[in-house]
Amino acid sequence: MRIVNNTILTGARRSDGYLGALRMSSRYHTLPRRERPPLANNVIGVLERPWPVCRVVRASVSNVVVKGTTCSASDASGPVDLDPRGRPTADSTLLIDVGSRRYAPPTDITGRRRGPDPDVGAYEYAGR
Repeated sequence: MRIVNNTILTGARRSDGYLGALRMSSRYHTLPRRERPPLANNVIGVLERPWPVCRVVRASVSNVVVKGTTCSASDASGPVDLDPRGRPTADSTLLIDVGSRRYAPPTDITGRRRGPDPDVGAYEYAGR
């Protein structure tokens, strides 16, 4: 399993107090790191703290966290400047052409081909 090139903008505080757009099962923590899923090229709306995401994935590569903490030095944090449909705009500099080629699928969620420098998130920027 791989968690790659998603745009996850939700994020509400849960009954256990966790605030985040995604959550990984604590069971991954019991697996050898090589058997855990990588987290790469995702737009993550909210990630308040590293647990229960950062510490249980195999690697965190080229993700962008809109609000909160990043998991690794290759991740970024800040505004993503998406359009109302959740797609990148010309101002989406944290997303455009900065994804990891190693993890990116060949096409985005709409079937648009990703170039040699893939975008972070579910959608490739269509303005070029």
